[in-house]
Formats: sequence, structure tokens, C-alpha cells
Amino acid sequence: MSLDKKIEELGYEIVMGVETHVQLNTKTKLFCSCDNEESTTPNENICAICTGQMGTLPELNKAAVEKSIILGAGLNAK
Repeated sequence: MSLDKKIEELGYEIVMGVETHVQLNTKTKLFCSCDNEESTTPNENICAICTGQMGTLPELNKAAVEKSIILGAGLNAK
């Protein structure tokens, strides 16, 4: 018996997805207002939110969300 027939017989459905990671050209990071640029000095563009300090709350970067939506729509993603 072929694998396709066995899967169908068991009532399973094959579902595949693709996860992609992109670097958006935003001025600030995704969850804080620190500059989103590489630096030759380690830990130059960080804050309490970047380092996950207790009591800090992240604030989502609106421009990153908008650019992600535009990219997703352009790629016909679901």
C-alpha cells in the first residue's frame, strides 16, 4: 500500500508551511526604541527592554508591522 493511500485511509491530511525570517529596514528595533543598526562596539544599541529586565514592557514597532503586512500581501501569504 502506498503512503498516500495509507494516509488517506487513516484520515490524515498533509499540511506543510514555510517559516521565513526577514530583516526589515526600520530605524528602531521591533520591541523598543533603540537604533536598529549594527555597531562595532558591543552592546551599544541596547536598553532595559532589549535585555529583558524585570518590570519593562515592550512596545511594538508600528513601522515593522506595517512593512510585514505589505510584504505578506506582496507574496500572497496566508
